[in-house]
Order: sequence, then structure tokens, then C-alpha cells
Amino acid sequence: MKSKGRLFLYVVLALSIVIGTNVFIKIDAYAAAAPPAAINQIFPDDALAKEIQTALGKSSTAEVVTQTDLDTINSLTLTSKGISSIEGMNYLTNLGTLILSSNQVSDISPLKGLTNLTMLQLSGNPISDISALSNLKNLQALDINDAQITDITPLSGLTNLKGLGLYNNQLENLSGVNNLQQLRSLNVSNNKLTNLDELQALSNLGVLYANGNQINNLQGLSTLKNLFLLDLSTNQIVDTTPLAGLTNVQTLYLSNNQISDVTGLSSLINLDWLDISQNKISNIRPLNSLTKLTIIQMTNQLIVNEPISFESTITIPNLIKNIAEQTIDPDTISDSGVYANGSVTWNLPTYIPKVSYTFIERDTVGNATGNFSGTVEQPLVQYFKATFNIEGQETTENVETGTLLQEPPTPVKEGYTFNGWYDAETGGTKWDFTADTMPANDITLYAQFSINSYTATFDVDGVTSTQTVDYQGLLEEPPAPTKDGYTFKGWYDAKTGGTKWDFTNNQMPAKDITLYAQFSINSYTATFDVDGVISTQTVDYQGLLEEPPAPTKDGYTFKGWYDAKSGGTKWDFANNQMPAKDIILYAQFSKDAASGGDGGGTDEGGGNSENSTDGTTNTDTINHIVLPATGDHRVLFPIFIGTFLTGLALFTLRRK
Repeated sequence: MKSKGRLFLYVVLALSIVIGTNVFIKIDAYAAAAPPAAINQIFPDDALAKEIQTALGKSSTAEVVTQTDLDTINSLTLTSKGISSIEGMNYLTNLGTLILSSNQVSDISPLKGLTNLTMLQLSGNPISDISALSNLKNLQALDINDAQITDITPLSGLTNLKGLGLYNNQLENLSGVNNLQQLRSLNVSNNKLTNLDELQALSNLGVLYANGNQINNLQGLSTLKNLFLLDLSTNQIVDTTPLAGLTNVQTLYLSNNQISDVTGLSSLINLDWLDISQNKISNIRPLNSLTKLTIIQMTNQLIVNEPISFESTITIPNLIKNIAEQTIDPDTISDSGVYANGSVTWNLPTYIPKVSYTFIERDTVGNATGNFSGTVEQPLVQYFKATFNIEGQETTENVETGTLLQEPPTPVKEGYTFNGWYDAETGGTKWDFTADTMPANDITLYAQFSINSYTATFDVDGVTSTQTVDYQGLLEEPPAPTKDGYTFKGWYDAKTGGTKWDFTNNQMPAKDITLYAQFSINSYTATFDVDGVISTQTVDYQGLLEEPPAPTKDGYTFKGWYDAKSGGTKWDFANNQMPAKDIILYAQFSKDAASGGDGGGTDEGGGNSENSTDGTTNTDTINHIVLPATGDHRVLFPIFIGTFLTGLALFTLRRK
């Protein structure tokens, strides 16, 4: 019966495994079937399945297709079809062109085996991982614009690429691109690039779009002699000198940068189109050599001069020069300024942060005519005196209105904590050096301090008490401590020696202190009384007395010195120490047996007996453990019963 039950369980388990496996296989097969299979089984994404149906000329996505059918597809244009998954596309092994722009595809791993692809457009999809493209060696054109790419090193092996679009991604560098030496066109606009150094080896590059980055260094472009179209607008370019050797450039966009000197462009004699709008250019004379220009844009310059100190009358020279290097007269002047003799003058009754004028002139450069226009701003700074006062000691500096003051080093004052700089000697408002700006007037800031408190510890032979006292305050003298055998001398700043603290005059220093109770040892008098005959010794507290010579008395034997005339305690000169008081020690005698009479200090009883007998007898009690004697069979019966019961229990358990 037991074996049958086990067999039943084995059968159930096996069936479960078989059924579960079949179900799993069926589900998985439905998700990604291999041909031959229905289109919608090979391509689970409905939108993609419909496009495959159309490409194959089938009546529905439920029709079964073979690998031979799929091999007939060599080009697909799937722009904006609502596709979110390209699962199954790995079976389109003859694809040469795939346009998949503007869908919702994030996983492009099914493309990794499509090595016949020569043109691939993936723009407008939320793609971040492009590692699946690393083996597509036949690609010649690749666009992955408007995606989420941060790393393009997987493209480094695609050496047949001639066109690459990476517009509007998250690229901070172009690592890997330097291997793509067949590139003719590259678009890396709207990324996060600061330089283009990785492009130096791309000698075949003819078109480069790099606008909308943060590029401030053009040195990486100096070797690209075949460039004919270059877009570097909306960056942070100051120096155009690295472009001087790119004489094949015909179209150049440099608008919205920080360029003030265009001398580096004067050698680009094949330029046909030039855009230098929204820069800081004040002189266009260096462009006179660009005789092939047909279009030029140079409007909306913004020239900001170095700041100058505000005065009631401000005069600055006009430095704006046209193509003939003639001064261009101002078009408008702010704040009622006037122009005369090449200079602009303002009469200003009160401080203002800047003055300005505009200019505009239509100039011809080569065969191109355009407006050269912009604004010149002259910042004005107003300085006032900021005085820092530290308890009467002052330092000053001139500070521009509206700017932050530089915080001085933190002042130090003994016994005080610096609270900050305030606009009043006491009270007032604390100055915030991170936010408060210099007003249009002189100011004085005062260092304010709060007095510190310190702890005085009073130590009486290790027992301590404390007081907290402000700096330079007076301590309250504690009650004089007492110590047996000693006289209190005072409170000192050291355990021994040191200086005595004067509670009337000494002030609390700028630190915690410990004052120690110091004592001087007392001396006491020991009087030795021999039947009224007196002698004395003076001894320090806890010192040892010097034992006097033993006195004699006829008919008596000297017993020793005691603290009472009779009885009392015998003084031990080797161990007994002088107490904290005067003492009297009495000579005591015992009467000799052959003598009669009585003498002072005589102890008839012979004093305390030195040999006393204790009448009590102590008897040690030994407890014996009585073991059964041989042959004592009173304990055998319980042992037998216990053994029997134990054996029976073990036998019963084994049967179960």
C-alpha cells in the first residue's frame, strides 16, 4: 500500500512537469515563433506585423510565411507607424535599408544579426543602448537622432560609414568616432560637447553639424581640410584661429557665440555663405578678403566694454568699424548721450549701472550685402567704502555697488567668541556675506563678540567641585576644607607649590582651571608621665614617637607606656602613629613578687594577661558518605526495575 502511494505521487509529479513544459513552450512559441509561422507570431508587435503583411502582399497577419518569404524583403520604410517592439526582425536577414524613425522602439537587439544593412534610420526612438549595432559592418548611413544615447563607442568598428547622424542626444564626447575615417557627413548637434578633438583623423569629412553644444575649443578641426560645410552656431567659441587652414569651407555658421575678432576667418577665401550674427564683433575689416561671399549675416552684435567707475560725465570712444575700417556712427544713444568727434558722452545726474548705444550699417563683403548691427554697452561701477571695525581698530576697502563684500579673516579676542559683523556696535543686523550686497553709500561693520564662560574645578585630594564663571570674573571662595592633622593653607594652581589664588583680585582666565587645596601638616605634643614626673616630645601628625628610656622603680618591673594611668592600651612605638591631638602616655609597672607596698602606676593584677586559655574546645565534625557494602542487596531491586523499563521502551520504539 505504501509503495502504491509513492508510485502515485511520482506519476503526478511527472505529469505536472510534462504539462507545465508544454504550456511554457506554447506560450513562448506564440511570443516569438520562428518561420514557418503566422506573421503575427513571428512579429508580436501588431503595428510591425501589419507592415510585414503589406510588404509581403498577404491578406492578413494570421497567414503563415516561410523564411523564403521573409528573404524577399530587402527594404522597409516604417516611419511613424506606432511600433514599440521589433522582435522577429532578426529573420529579415536580407534587409539592406531600414527606416524606423519616429516610433517607440527602445530595444534594438533584434538588429544585431542584420549584417546586410547599408542604410539604417532609427531617429526619434527612445534608444539608449546601441551595442547591437557593433557588428553591422556594411552600414554606410546611420541616423540615430533625437534619442537618449550617451556612449557611441559601439560604432567604432563600422568603418564603412559615410554618413552618421547623432543629433539631439546626451553625448559628452565622441570617443570611437576617430576610427570612422570614411565619414563624409556627421551631425552631432544639440549634445553636450565641449570640444571636437576626436575628429582630427576624419580627413574625408566634408559636412559637420555641431551647433547647440558647449564647444569652446576648435583645435580638433584644424586638420579637416576637406570640410566644405561647417555649422558651429550656438556654442561658446571665442577663438576662430584653428579654422584658418580650412580653405575649402564654403558655408560657415558661427552665430550666437562669443567671437570678437574675425581675423581667423580672413583666409577662408572660398566662403560663399557666412553667418556671424549674435557675437561680439566690433570690426569687420578682416572679412574684406572674402571676395566669393554671396550671403553674409552679421546682425545683433553685443559688445560689452570693461566696467569703468561711475562719474557724472562719462565719455567713451566709438570703436565700431565697417568693412572699410571706417567708424560707424551710433544709431541711438541711451540716457541722452551725445556723439561728437568719434566719442560718445553722457552727463549723468545719478548713478546708473550702464549706458549704451546702438549701430547699424549696410555693408558689402565680397558679393554679399548685409546689415552690420548691434549694441555697445558700457557698464558703470560705483565704489563706496566698507569699513571693518574691531573695537576701534579699523580697516577699509572700496567695494562696487551691488556686489558681495569679501569677508575679512575672523577676528580673535581673548575670552570671547566672535558673533559676526554687524551694522552697529551693539545690536543691529548681522551682515550676510553670501547674500548682502554693497549699497550705494559708505558702511561700517562692527565685530561683535560674546563673553565666554569657563569652569573652575576645586580639587580637595581628588574630591572635586566646580564653578562656572565668565571670563575675568571673580570666583566665589568655597568653604575652607578640613583634613585631620593638617591646617588648610589655601587654593593653589598646582597640587604642590604653584601660586595661591587670591579670590579678591585674581580674575578668571580664558581657559578652564583647576585649583588644588593645599594643607600644612600639624605637630602635636606627646607627654610622658612617670608617676608625675613629666617629659615631652613634639611630633608631626602620623609621625612615630621616639621611645624614651625605660623608667625604673624599686620593687617594680616596667611594663610599658599606656594611654591611661591604669589599664588602657599599650603604645606600640614601631607602629602607632601620632594622632591629630596632644596625648599623654603613662609609665605602668608591675610589682615584683618579693616586694611589698604599693606604687603609682602599679597594676596589681599584672595588667592584661598575655596568655589566656580558652576553655572552649572546638571539635571538627567530619561527614562521611556511607556507601553500600558488598552484598547489600537492598539497592539491587530498584536498579533491576529501572533497567527492565528502559529496555522495554527502546524495543517498543524500534518496532514503531
